[in-house]
Amino acid sequence: MTMTTILMTMMTTTRESDDDTAADGDIALALARDLADTWLTTFAPHQNAWSWDAGILMIGLLDLAETTGDPRYEDYVRDWLDHHIDAGYNISSSDTSVPGYSALRLYEKYGHAKYLTVADDVWHYIRDVAGRTSDGGLNHLGWISGNQIWIDTLFMIGPFLMRYAERTGDDAPYEEYALQLDVFRTHLRSPEFAFYRHRYDDDTGEVAPEDDLFWGRGNGWVFAAQSLALGEMPESVTSSLSFDLRADLDEMEAAFDESRAGAPRLTTILNVPETYRETSVGLLVAYGKLLRSREDGEPRMDDVEDLLQGAIDQIVVDEAGDTLLLGTSYGTSPAICLTTRKC
Repeated sequence: MTMTTILMTMMTTTRESDDDTAADGDIALALARDLADTWLTTFAPHQNAWSWDAGILMIGLLDLAETTGDPRYEDYVRDWLDHHIDAGYNISSSDTSVPGYSALRLYEKYGHAKYLTVADDVWHYIRDVAGRTSDGGLNHLGWISGNQIWIDTLFMIGPFLMRYAERTGDDAPYEEYALQLDVFRTHLRSPEFAFYRHRYDDDTGEVAPEDDLFWGRGNGWVFAAQSLALGEMPESVTSSLSFDLRADLDEMEAAFDESRAGAPRLTTILNVPETYRETSVGLLVAYGKLLRSREDGEPRMDDVEDLLQGAIDQIVVDEAGDTLLLGTSYGTSPAICLTTRKC
């Protein structure tokens, strides 16, 4: 629900003037509202944890509120944040940093200091508190995961850092993110496949999985985050990277297209065709393609619409009248799951 809600919502903003595309966008928007409404009527705001999954959901609800003008979605996000601010929140990992993005958006709209405090706390954690590898990579789960980087981090902190840099007028968050892009590429990217492995352990030097197995949604996180960075980060910062971000994205996009082979969804292990097709992978790739189209002007809307349709085809309405989206996994182990090919 969480990943698909935000990305379906974002896809609805791609509607163009031609009748066919506008009609497709209207259908996607209606389905996004149905999914969101099911969530709102099933879970009270305080039942959503202070975590990456709820944090991603809240970003989608804010996008949906902006797209539709329906205040219920923003009210839900605000109630969720207010609950955790009152109860006390803990920022101790990349995953628990995600709520800072929604807090920053609400601060920009309403100017309430408590929301800026959340954003400042996230920046303080990233800049001053988070454990790091020897070359500066942010530990994904803090002390829980040990001295490790996981590819999820690039999306969990990237949108926040770029928006925070824009708000403050300080390049330091941009530069921090550039460092992460460099470190993660160094340790996780396969030059042969143009995809990223899941995890690197700085204490042992081990990469997981050991074999050339590439987690679909994880690489979707990378593609979406890097596409956003290419469009949002100042050229003075992207030019300081140790690699050509645009060229890497070109290679990764081509690798996704080859893996997809025209199918509306991608497999959960991108280079193992017999693994199941997982819904959120295609949505992340669609989002990255949309961002790239806006940045370089090259048309990718046919691909975006095909991938979005792959998710729409997984939507069902159950006997209770609730709208559900199927085929999205939850947690994915960086070692056991991918190595056994049973994730």
